[in-house]
Amino acid sequence: MSSLFQDGCDCGHEKKKKQHSPCKGCVCDQLMGIEKCNTFTNQTFLIVLKGDSAPLDMTGAGLGTIFTFVSFDPHNCCARFTYTSAAATTETFVVDCRSIAGLSSVATP
Repeated sequence: MSSLFQDGCDCGHEKKKKQHSPCKGCVCDQLMGIEKCNTFTNQTFLIVLKGDSAPLDMTGAGLGTIFTFVSFDPHNCCARFTYTSAAATTETFVVDCRSIAGLSSVATP
């Protein structure tokens, strides 16, 4: 399985002049790469927001919530993820990539 953290994703295209994006930072760059290559659909992550040291917990279970990457918009820096709520429904989480301190890739069965 491919991973977000593998180097060299050029999607088989010639290098083109980069488009200006207000999204700056390591996590934003990683998410731009995922969106650009469209290779890592269904990639799952734990998300740590800036100012926190533990993964984001949306369910109240005391564990980090596993998020599935959906899309990234490099024009407004919005990253969309889904997760399964405590009620076992699929919910959407939208976050500005500049608010994320880190992503940890999670292997799915």
